[in-house]
Amino acid sequence: MNDTETEKRRLAALIRLGLLDTPPEERFERLTRIARQHYQVQIALFTALDHDRQWFKSRQGLNVSEIPRSVAFCEYAIRQDQIFVVEDASRDPRFCTNPLVLGSPHIRFYAGMPVREPSGYKIGSLCIIDDKPRQFSEKDLDVLRTLATMVEEELERSYLESDNSEYVPVSHLNRAIHHAQSVFLTSDNERSAFTQMLGDLLALTGSQFGFIGEVLHEDNGTPYLKIGAITNIAWSPETQALYQEVERRGMVFDRLDNILGQLMVTEETIISNNLATNYDALTGLPNRRRLTELFVQELYEAGQRAGMVSVCFIDLDGFKTINDEHGHAVGDAMLKSVANALQATVRSHDIVARLGGDEFVAILRDVDDEGVYARLLDAIRQPVSFRHHVLQISGSMGVTLYPDDDAGSDLLLRHAGQAMYAAKETGKNCFRIFDLESHSSNKKRVRVLEQIGCALSQQQMELYYQPKICLRTREVAGFEALIRWDHPTDGVLGPGRFLEQIEYTEHARTLGNYVIREAVKQLKAFAKQDLPYTLSINLSPSHFLSQQFRDDLSCALWDCPRELRAHLILEVLETTALDDMDTVLKNLKVCRELGVDISLDDFGTGYSSLDHLRRLPAQEIKIDSSFVVDMLSDSDDSMIVSAIVSLSKSFKRRLVAEGIENAGVERKLIELGCDLGQGFFYSKPVPLSDALHWAEDFSGTAN
Repeated sequence: MNDTETEKRRLAALIRLGLLDTPPEERFERLTRIARQHYQVQIALFTALDHDRQWFKSRQGLNVSEIPRSVAFCEYAIRQDQIFVVEDASRDPRFCTNPLVLGSPHIRFYAGMPVREPSGYKIGSLCIIDDKPRQFSEKDLDVLRTLATMVEEELERSYLESDNSEYVPVSHLNRAIHHAQSVFLTSDNERSAFTQMLGDLLALTGSQFGFIGEVLHEDNGTPYLKIGAITNIAWSPETQALYQEVERRGMVFDRLDNILGQLMVTEETIISNNLATNYDALTGLPNRRRLTELFVQELYEAGQRAGMVSVCFIDLDGFKTINDEHGHAVGDAMLKSVANALQATVRSHDIVARLGGDEFVAILRDVDDEGVYARLLDAIRQPVSFRHHVLQISGSMGVTLYPDDDAGSDLLLRHAGQAMYAAKETGKNCFRIFDLESHSSNKKRVRVLEQIGCALSQQQMELYYQPKICLRTREVAGFEALIRWDHPTDGVLGPGRFLEQIEYTEHARTLGNYVIREAVKQLKAFAKQDLPYTLSINLSPSHFLSQQFRDDLSCALWDCPRELRAHLILEVLETTALDDMDTVLKNLKVCRELGVDISLDDFGTGYSSLDHLRRLPAQEIKIDSSFVVDMLSDSDDSMIVSAIVSLSKSFKRRLVAEGIENAGVERKLIELGCDLGQGFFYSKPVPLSDALHWAEDFSGTAN
């Protein structure tokens, strides 16, 4: 039964009890009063967890009768079979931002015992709550367990009086538990006791097959399952002799690539008809969603033990080439091999997950030797044989360390990802530790990330416009739109103050979409005024390379006429092509299909500019200003500019020179045959109204 079906049946059982929205009853009020008085706490409750609310059947010390389920501590309690305890909610990552912690009743301590209805479903909890942190031992909470049992007995009594015989009575379960206790206390034969207990368990649950086992560990920490009792679920009568032999010598399950293996590795309850929805279907590793749950818990436990967590973000080098050359079957085999190699390298309590594609994450406890990271990469490099192919792959890995890097799970993954990109840039097949010292000292970045969300939502961003001049006709051909932040206290900030800080965050896409939409809006305004100007905008590399870019651009252009789209020029950094040439080519093709022009920005700074000029479908080449500024005094820069002009002419590309600061540079560029120019010699970037006035007054001679 999957989790959704279990929850549906649990809610149906709760409704059948008839407890919801009923007046207080003394039989429950008495028990919550005892709990509150015994533990001297602020609040004691008997709660019921409905579909979208937590309702209080009995409440002591609390004025409200219900709260949203999304903030209920009981949501966690009913997932347990024992008491769920939170000693200090303000320091627990699961609850520290909960409104019941931040505001009234200012919960700090919580202890809740799940309460089952007669058929066994956990419908709520008996809990105690205080506004001060507390510590209780298991023995201290015996009274709460006893009171919860008394609540269940009251529920069973109601069931018996209603004669609703479709349920399995709790009394049957209690008798089975007492029977098992008696067998273990009075029998010297452990196997016999397990067999007796398994029989009772099958009868209670109406199950046909089952087993009882104990998870043990090899000397190297690898878990295995030692079976105490099992039904004959897989052997035919012909193999009965084999089954009896296994029964005599005992049975061990030691494979980790199946559902039992997942149970042993994660040590969690698994109820599922489809294991793929908790785990990655290809590798059997935890998927992104499951990783988030495990990661949060791992960080919490690290805080409890004052330990350290290493977050390792791994991206395979050249995996796409293997897929393209050998097919997806070989690629899948490679991913499985990498997953197995990583699992075999880490310890049993460490976590290895697959984020998707060829990205993996390892969460390691208390690593004090960087050789551990090197061993992970060594494991990935081992040759893989598949269908007469012997293949080898490497990985680039970024590592960040908690609590030195004192961030939440999402930001830790992002930091490890940034370190992984650093490993890629330094040659791949290596690992890099996140540069925490540099990161921590960069208060500007922290401040930007804290404020950028409000800046975007409160319209503090604005486009400034710098004219682009046709050097042959000396007319204004168009403008480059450059982002500015009208900061409420720091004034107008240029892109150098914030763009780098938001790259590879969700804000890069948000800002990119704002720029695209504003540019399209302005082009429509130009058209209404019969102004023939083009408009260039700069694209964030991470936004341009993202999967959402195509849809974002399509949405921005949906009502823009085709003839007007050609006036929009998207400037893409040449160095972006170094990150992912295939994605760059695909997205540039999308741009052309949508009718917009492409400008290859900062041309000449990449290490393979000639190849980029040949392969990238750009209509415009923009000479990087670093070559233009000193081209009259630096012979090397002059030769580079001259070569770029010649190449652009040969490939029939429109050429723009940026960074023109004086008439001498302008004359030289005209002499070389450059098409367009921009720079402070003409105008610095200014607000739209100022830019249009400047263009209107432009007399053909730069001032």
